Amino acid sequence: MSQSQPRDIASAQRLRLVRTLLAIGFYVLCDVVMAFCAWYGLYPLFPLAGYSIGVVVVSATFLALIRSGWNLRFHDPSMTKAQTIGSILLCSYTIIYAGPLRGTFIYAYVISIMFAGMHLSFRQLIHLALLPLTLFPFIVALASRYDPAGVDWRIEFVHWITLWVILGFTTMLTGTLSRLRASLKASNAELKAALARLTEMAERDALTGLYNRRYLLDMLHREKNRAERSNGSFCVCVIDIDHFKRINDTWGHGGGDIVLRAFAGLAARCIRSTDLLGRWGGEEFLLILPETSIAVAESCILRIQRELAHVEFAALEPDFRVTVSAGVAPYVPSQTMDELIDNADQAMYAAKRAGRNRVVKADEQACVK
Repeated sequence: MSQSQPRDIASAQRLRLVRTLLAIGFYVLCDVVMAFCAWYGLYPLFPLAGYSIGVVVVSATFLALIRSGWNLRFHDPSMTKAQTIGSILLCSYTIIYAGPLRGTFIYAYVISIMFAGMHLSFRQLIHLALLPLTLFPFIVALASRYDPAGVDWRIEFVHWITLWVILGFTTMLTGTLSRLRASLKASNAELKAALARLTEMAERDALTGLYNRRYLLDMLHREKNRAERSNGSFCVCVIDIDHFKRINDTWGHGGGDIVLRAFAGLAARCIRSTDLLGRWGGEEFLLILPETSIAVAESCILRIQRELAHVEFAALEPDFRVTVSAGVAPYVPSQTMDELIDNADQAMYAAKRAGRNRVVKADEQACVK
């Protein structure tokens, strides 16, 4: 799991919590409206109490699932369909006892479908919209048993037709917005992927996949600033593949490319995750080692050389081996990056003069003639 994934999950969970709280806010507003109606004798008290208990149970359930993280086990962690069905059932319960206000209360279904449109597809919205349309005749039948005198089937039929029209247009409009949102999300994902590719092209060497010279220079200046702020240290290593011109002359540039890619892959596996390795130019590589002494930097290069000694380049010649020479230089406060790289470069040339396949530290190069 990448470092950004836990942050993304936490951000998504916060958004789901906000949406659930919005749904709870809608339930509470409905409760307030019903309480107002009950105050004026337009709505009975006992279904108001039943609705309030239902709101508490439904809200507590979804909040607990989100806060505990159990919702992440579901196919839809937002639980949009389940929350919408819960809202529709609560609304249906209140409509049974609404009496002459039934035509007003049915508009609560519209809010439920609009809420579902934030996550569900058009097909799923249609399925959910059919639920209240199917339930309404049964709701009226239950209402007629509770209050026979308060149900006029002609008016209820008009309510039902009105509900078909309203939910039909609401579903179409919400579905269109859902498709637009999905299209926008896909476009954003494509843009992010394209930006990631452009960033990689700007930072990476096309042949080896390592960082390129421009990125390494930026990182050198950042590391210099960090070291000066924290009174820290870092080292730079210039690594050069020995007899690379002879490799190109013998096996062509294709053979040289094989050697460059193989060395890049091996060296990248030998360094720490905090180190930065890149292709400096041609057969030269630059390694930046933050918070590292010159002795530790030397041991890192020696480890790379030991591993490289076991690599066979059978594609070029059986038992053919490649070696590298390296120079290591520590950062000195107030030193420019050009001076630091030049010290490491001079140390690398000292390693070449000393017979190749070795490491020379910048403070030793004066002893190597």
